[in-house]
Amino acid sequence: MYIAFDTETTGIDNNCQLLSASFIILDKSFEIIDSLDLNIKYSSYVVFPEALETNKINLISHHKHPNTLNINMANTLLINFLNCHKQKYRYIPIGHNISFDTNAIINNKLLTKESYSHYISCNPIDTLVISQFYKTINLIPTHCSLSLTSLCKNFNIALDNSLIHSSNYDTLLTIQLFKTLQNLVYNNNHANKKRKLEH
Repeated sequence: MYIAFDTETTGIDNNCQLLSASFIILDKSFEIIDSLDLNIKYSSYVVFPEALETNKINLISHHKHPNTLNINMANTLLINFLNCHKQKYRYIPIGHNISFDTNAIINNKLLTKESYSHYISCNPIDTLVISQFYKTINLIPTHCSLSLTSLCKNFNIALDNSLIHSSNYDTLLTIQLFKTLQNLVYNNNHANKKRKLEH
């Protein structure tokens, strides 16, 4: 089982708060089984304006929204969600620059470090790392930015500009990007085998 996730925060360092987190559970064929979206609020915030400009979260509206949860309630929902689909082995995480999202989840106690390790493997699939490697073997142009949106544009993955940088949409884009990167290797290997047979 796999779990793709993305977060949006008030900034980029360890003191910043987690505003939203989206989790999508996938089967072994990378088909979606279930999803959970969490919006989270705190009594106070450390805010970097650039972060809110990027994720387009109106912090006042976000804080007052009736569906926005405190971290304890969000933790309970997430644990229940993970338990609902848990099998013998831990979920393999999928994300884009996944270490940032993992740290945001743990630093803000959405999951403790122990809980994270209990449910989720320490061996992630990171589409940023895969894409960086693909650059070195010329499967991605060297001039292409490794941001999620730039990579999606490079592979002609349709984008909705009104949804970019929301945690749910970025999680779905990451899954699409991952499948595209998989197919890129398959198609490249198939083309190489065909060329060898022709010669």
